[in-house]
Order: sequence, then structure tokens, then C-alpha cells
Amino acid sequence: MALATNAMKTALLNAYAAQGTWISLHTADPGSTGASEVSGGTPAYARQQTTWGLRRRVP
Repeated sequence: MALATNAMKTALLNAYAAQGTWISLHTADPGSTGASEVSGGTPAYARQQTTWGLRRRVP
């Protein structure tokens, strides 16, 4: 029996899509507080919004 069925893969991809709306960079382990986020730079660093689409099924 496979450990990761197509249905499970689809469910995980959809869960990740629902959770991750912004991506940020960190210079060290951010832990549970989001510490050590990058700042400054030229052009100025800014968090980026993600555009995940829901998967209907995994091929």
C-alpha cells in the first residue's frame, strides 16, 4: 500500500495553498515568532504574496 496516495497529495497541496499567502526570507531560524526577517537592501526587501491555485487532483 502506498503511503502517499493521490488523494492525500491533493489534500496536502490544497492545505498548503490555504495556509501560505505570504513568503518571507530570514537570516536565521525564525522560530515561532518570525524573528530574523531580512530588512533593507536596494531595492528594499518586502514580503511577497503567493498565488497558489487549488489542485483538483494529482496526476
